[in-house]
Amino acid sequence: MALTDNHIPSYKLLLSSGVGGISAIAIGLPFDTIKVRPQASDPNTYRSTLHCFTNLIKTQGPTALFKGIVPITSVAGPCFAFYMFANKRSLEFVNSFSNSREKTLSQQCIAGGMAGL
Repeated sequence: MALTDNHIPSYKLLLSSGVGGISAIAIGLPFDTIKVRPQASDPNTYRSTLHCFTNLIKTQGPTALFKGIVPITSVAGPCFAFYMFANKRSLEFVNSFSNSREKTLSQQCIAGGMAGL
């Protein structure tokens, strides 16, 4: 396969996708924690989302928002890396059958389906 202007080396694609996945988890985990705590506890424990947040910070400290981040990111990072890598390479493969360098919506959908397998 010839290198084109659009080609990204595999190691860069895997690394950037993995870091992106870990970042997404790290940013979203505190919100998820605040959402799940009231669901998993007694109905009368928290009056609101804000009450849950302030109570959690007071009683357990700010690190409580990130409890469980290591197991989640150790799975999510490689998963994001694999999915994005597979999607990019599938898109390159599907686009190789076209005369146009522009990727169409149908090509992107086919590549996404291939990556999901």
